[in-house]
Amino acid sequence: MRIVDLLHPHLDGVTAVVNAYGGDIELGSYLHLPSGVAREVLPAEDERPGRWSSSTLVVGLVGLDPALHGSIEDFLRLLPRFSAGTRGLLLSGFPTEELPVHLVVSGLVASSCQIRQVASLGYAHIRGGIVFERSESLLPLLDYFGKGPGVPLDGLRAQLRVVNEHSLTDFVSRAIRAAATAAPPPQPVAAPTASVRRGESARRIEDLQAANRGLEARSREYEAQLRRARERITGLETSATYRLGKTLAEAARRPGRDTLKLPVRMWRLYSNRAVPQTAPPPAVAPEVEPAPAPGGRLDPESRLLLAWSTAAIVPKTTLVVAGVWTEETLQALTPDCVANSLGPNDALLVLERTQPDLVLIEAAAGRAGHPWAAMGTPIGTERDRRLADILDYAHGIGVPVVFWWN
Repeated sequence: MRIVDLLHPHLDGVTAVVNAYGGDIELGSYLHLPSGVAREVLPAEDERPGRWSSSTLVVGLVGLDPALHGSIEDFLRLLPRFSAGTRGLLLSGFPTEELPVHLVVSGLVASSCQIRQVASLGYAHIRGGIVFERSESLLPLLDYFGKGPGVPLDGLRAQLRVVNEHSLTDFVSRAIRAAATAAPPPQPVAAPTASVRRGESARRIEDLQAANRGLEARSREYEAQLRRARERITGLETSATYRLGKTLAEAARRPGRDTLKLPVRMWRLYSNRAVPQTAPPPAVAPEVEPAPAPGGRLDPESRLLLAWSTAAIVPKTTLVVAGVWTEETLQALTPDCVANSLGPNDALLVLERTQPDLVLIEAAAGRAGHPWAAMGTPIGTERDRRLADILDYAHGIGVPVVFWWN
């Protein structure tokens, strides 16, 4: 609980709060007094006669360190100045089990003060708080949170309640003390000796070595599987079936001069059918990058873009046309020929792989919303450079280029 939660329920009818503690702790920021309630500071040597009225609440702070909290005797000497209805808030810096109950009770009873609420506080130097009030008769009891209406008490009922609570509290506290006395003291945990630590380190080393041996065994198994796979691939690449299929595929992909050389290559395969062919293992075979097209500025990494192109790489059985065009032109040409669209990123790749019979460039493809947007404009220099590469490649392989101004 906070000080403000303990104090504010008891500020009804209070117009002044007097700070009557002499310690070094400043409580002004903890009180959060509402408007209409003035805060006064009692001088250290206040010997003026007079009493505080019922509209005053006096705040005191006591604890183990008088320099920090103040002395409980100094605060109790202020209680005779309370009038009927004057309230007080005694903040305690004592641990709960070390609170001098006898001094607090004796001082409050001598000045006709009744405790209204007691609560624990969650601060480092303030552990609890007691709200009390001077009264000529017994006041109704409130709950832990200071809520009411309380239970009115007459003289006999108040005495019976005090006697009964004293008896029960003493009974419970004796049981708690007996249980605490009978509990065995905690056994100290012995620190591990040097031999124990060496044994634990040896076990950890053995576990790590066993795990390392398992990893090495799995690594050897994976290497053996990889070696067998490479041998199978090498045997496949040197087989006559694979070489025959590769020769036919190359001739179908590039008709013309390659097709004329097909009978010679077939005869060589037939002549060398009994000669075992060897191929270098894939692990040591040097990776040869295909040369870029004539006049092209194509880096090897850009060949990955071919997987996303719309080119149709098939044997030439009909007219093959590649071009820079709109979607409408592509749909119109598709029924009559193999139409391959050239994009800004894969144009040279498509030309190299498809070997078209004709290259068509449509001016409408440079409009906004198309892949070749801004072609032929001052801001489309990169598109114009790609277009020049297409023209250079087409001229280099002897393919006619048609420009359609629409």
